[in-house]
Amino acid sequence: MFFGTGVVACHTRLPRLSEQGRHEEVVARAGQARILPRGKAARAWARSLVALGRTEEARAVLLRDFRKHAELPSLVALADLEAAEGQTGLAAAHYARAASLETDPLAGRRDVCELFRRRAARFLAEGEALAADLDLRRVAMICPKGKSSADEVQWRADRALHEEVVAAAKIQARAQRTLVGCEGERCRPQSLAARAQALTQALAQARAAGPAALREAAARLAVQLEPSDVAELLAAELRGELGLDLVDLDELRGWIGESAAADVVAAADARVSQLARDYVRLRLAQLGPGYELPGDDAARSTASTVIRLLDAADDDPGAAAMSWRVFVLLGDLPSAEMALTGSLGGGTSPGRAAAVDEDLARETTGERGGERGAKRGGGTKMSSGTGGTAGAAGDAKRSAGTGGAAAADARRPAEAGGTTGADGNAKLSGGTGGATVRTDMSSGPGATGPGQRLVPPPALWSARVAVDASTLPRLLQLARLRGAAGRRDQAVAIAAWGLAEGQARGVPAIAEEAAAEARHELAAGRPWAALALATVVRSAPTDDVVRAAGSALVLEQAACGERCGDADDRAAVSQLFGETWLLEQERRAIESAHARAPASPRGAACPLLAESLAPGASGPLAATLRRARAEGLGAPELGEALRGAIEADLTLDCAGRIAVPLMYAADTRVAAEALADSLAHVPQEVAAGQLALQSELALVLGRRDHADQLAQASAAASADPLAVWRRAARMAEWIDARHYELLALRQLLLHGVDGPEADAVRLRLTVRAVRDANDAWAPRQAEAGREALIRGVESYLAEVPPARRWHAREALAFALAEYAWTDEQAAALVRAALWPDLAVVLTHPAGFRRLERAFGGDVPGVTAPALAPGQLAAELAPVTPLGDPRLTRGKDMSKRAGPQGPGEKSMAKGAGSAGQGAKDMAGGGPSGPGATGADGAGRGLPAEAEAFCAVDAMQPARLAALRGLSGPARVRAAAALATTGDAATRKQALQQLVAGLAPQRRGAVLDAVIVGLAAAPGREAAPMVVSDDDLLAIVFGLVRDPARQPREIKGQDG
Repeated sequence: MFFGTGVVACHTRLPRLSEQGRHEEVVARAGQARILPRGKAARAWARSLVALGRTEEARAVLLRDFRKHAELPSLVALADLEAAEGQTGLAAAHYARAASLETDPLAGRRDVCELFRRRAARFLAEGEALAADLDLRRVAMICPKGKSSADEVQWRADRALHEEVVAAAKIQARAQRTLVGCEGERCRPQSLAARAQALTQALAQARAAGPAALREAAARLAVQLEPSDVAELLAAELRGELGLDLVDLDELRGWIGESAAADVVAAADARVSQLARDYVRLRLAQLGPGYELPGDDAARSTASTVIRLLDAADDDPGAAAMSWRVFVLLGDLPSAEMALTGSLGGGTSPGRAAAVDEDLARETTGERGGERGAKRGGGTKMSSGTGGTAGAAGDAKRSAGTGGAAAADARRPAEAGGTTGADGNAKLSGGTGGATVRTDMSSGPGATGPGQRLVPPPALWSARVAVDASTLPRLLQLARLRGAAGRRDQAVAIAAWGLAEGQARGVPAIAEEAAAEARHELAAGRPWAALALATVVRSAPTDDVVRAAGSALVLEQAACGERCGDADDRAAVSQLFGETWLLEQERRAIESAHARAPASPRGAACPLLAESLAPGASGPLAATLRRARAEGLGAPELGEALRGAIEADLTLDCAGRIAVPLMYAADTRVAAEALADSLAHVPQEVAAGQLALQSELALVLGRRDHADQLAQASAAASADPLAVWRRAARMAEWIDARHYELLALRQLLLHGVDGPEADAVRLRLTVRAVRDANDAWAPRQAEAGREALIRGVESYLAEVPPARRWHAREALAFALAEYAWTDEQAAALVRAALWPDLAVVLTHPAGFRRLERAFGGDVPGVTAPALAPGQLAAELAPVTPLGDPRLTRGKDMSKRAGPQGPGEKSMAKGAGSAGQGAKDMAGGGPSGPGATGADGAGRGLPAEAEAFCAVDAMQPARLAALRGLSGPARVRAAAALATTGDAATRKQALQQLVAGLAPQRRGAVLDAVIVGLAAAPGREAAPMVVSDDDLLAIVFGLVRDPARQPREIKGQDG
């Protein structure tokens, strides 16, 4: 007892020693003592530590003294030290804690009152009015009204601010009690019948607006259609009423959904013409197994169907104008071009025909004979010199694809508008500008010349027709075919001519047509062609594409220094318009690309991430972000710098939203734990943002229960709990924290999310449940658990409106394929849940193959069709070996993808015979003539898909193909996706772009992205990066790391 008293008595000398400047002695004495100093001695120890530059140790001493001995002056001293060091956010929190315990230690402290006033104003701007009200009440207690005139002015300003805060606080309190927006039954989820009825009404409205509107609605709503709608839409496609993009096979499968192909055939027999019936049968036959057609062998024969379609084209000029689609479907692009050329020349005058013959006679003497083989399968070849068909003269026969029989005589329309060479075979003019430009654009008696002088007539004579509403789409289709043949100069010339003439002649909806075609070029990685097409028809829609094209050029210049090689579309535009014109339009496009505001801010009080990343930005957060960009997330002491940036933020949350994800990515657990412990002693803080910050810190540290409780407290304190739970769901998805994500997603549904967001939440909940096949005991070891997992998928699909179930199953397969799977037992569980029988597998070839590649295998002997972008994306997806990535990062996980163990065999039996059949389709690796490597790379996309599949449908395939590209081609492809894709695609494309660049070039690209660029994801322009979360992930390469998935052990720190 006396020894202890003596030690404490010795500590009484520490304050005097510290005042004398003997700091080393103070620190030595305190550090060697068996009982650490407390009270005044502890504060003296802290002062000496600060004098020696050991500020963090001083903070720890003061915090310990308050925590262990309830020394309130030590807490005030800690806040004073933090305020002096610029850590104003944490200082304000500690001052608030001291004031909540006792106001006397802070009485009369004007500096503290001013800090509370500033924080109250920030809280009010962030929507935290209740927290602002508490700060102003603290000001009134600590700094009462004085008698001087300055005190009177300050009191009036405080009173005015407080009145504003009280009004906002009442609104926030009312929102906390009543959950604004959920009054009555507004947050109750819609019943299945109500959702199905809403879809039916939306489709009825679209059906009344016409075939194009119905097609757009089916894609937007992700629904299947009635068999009669499918038949009529295919007939409308044959007539050219659905636009320039063909209906790809994946889109057609989505239309049919869970219906039978025989029902579509029956509807076609009852509702459309004989020609359209044959076309419907041809389209359905290309879907392959799972879509069997009714009738005898002759009726089901694809070859017979093709023969009937081509015979009808020979007999009927109207049908001849449609026959080019048949050739495109068969992969015979040269024949499609010949058929389309013939339909354009149906009314050629004698003078024009003579000019065509004269031009052809001159061109064929110098015609290049080189031929370009088809990119897929060694099929049809296209002439690179003239665009005519390569091979024998006269008739050409084509295999019907699925049946293998000869299809028909592919007759080349040489009469009417077709051009005929000296040997009598049909040919297409391949001139590039050497021919004399004529002004006779006549397509009939009395026709006049060009309606404008901006764009010269194309050198290809078959494209020189009078432009109207009927010929413009065919001209644009001809331009796409010329581009697929490698004649980019002719493609640009024809498209620009058609659009310019269409505007001059008053073709309806020419601006929308020009914007769509320009966006098609931009999505294909041809920004100069897109710029040219959008410039010839100036309007609001095309101006959006001009800005997006300028963004693509900015990215290319930043990634390559100047231009990424010699682009063929740039040469074509320069040849058509001249280099001076091109440089001027390029300059304007680049200027307009930068003339956009960055992504919308989170709130008026918080600065944008782009502002903090700007070169001239100041402050702790900006300095830390610059350092992280320069040195990487592995920079020394980065965690402490991020912690300091949060502590310097007056309300902590603005910087915390940015710094906490970086702390997790950099694995700075020590700094995160220190910050979490500091905030644990300020329970009086009621701001929702601060509580959410503490919840995220607990999540990063693996404190599951603490994270859950703080997230619930944050939502309860917020006037907008939906925003809190959305933030929690994003963080949980990135960290891959199962329990936290389930909590956030369920709360989102309980708080009334609806529409597409509710569908996405339900999908994520199902994905989470199915992923339990990886490591949960019940699904892997108990029959009841396996049954529960399977029934969970069935319940999810049962709660989806019937019209959406095909799309929901497909989306679930693609979502599951994004995650790692531990072993074959987990794969068997997923197969049993998702593919109940072989018939379901056959109607989901893209989803099934994508998932099999995620399981480390593939579907052997299968090559994705050219006009099936979803299957192309699955074919190009990486093959991911089975194995638990948490075990080790360096281990070769492919060794774990072995044969089934004992548990897997029983699982296959539980799935039923049909499920086993689905599993039997999965092989150990790709094979066949079109097989790719194990990583899905190795070739480009088919010309048919690039030319005639919709831009939005091609995004997954182009993103998958991006992995196999390098050099300038990779830069152009990434820039194309970054300017035309949806928000998620743009983010991934930019991440892949910067990941493959040298540090200097990477910095230039990121600087351009931070400034803010434009994109054209649809009919309206949008910022390239839509949120700070996406920008943070792009700049710092934040991706979900499967190896860091936290273990879900309740109550245990990770």
